[in-house]
Amino acid sequence: AVPNRRARFRAVLPDGLDFRTRQVAWSRRVPVDAHIANMATHSDFLIGDPVAVRDFFDRERALLAALFPDGEVEEAYLVSLAVAHP
Repeated sequence: AVPNRRARFRAVLPDGLDFRTRQVAWSRRVPVDAHIANMATHSDFLIGDPVAVRDFFDRERALLAALFPDGEVEEAYLVSLAVAHP
């Protein structure tokens, strides 16, 4: 995937510029309710039918409670940065 990403970045840069990339993986543990509150801020849920969204999150909360009995979920993230330079 990296060569395709390099080609995509390279295609949109003005002549004479190159770029460097860095990726940092990190994770955090948060309460199930905080995880669901974060998910609820995503646009698909904000514009969705309120009843369907509530039902989805009720089911999600039940599934997460069964999978994470301590009440905390680990969220994994990958931060990607591309910086152009001469």
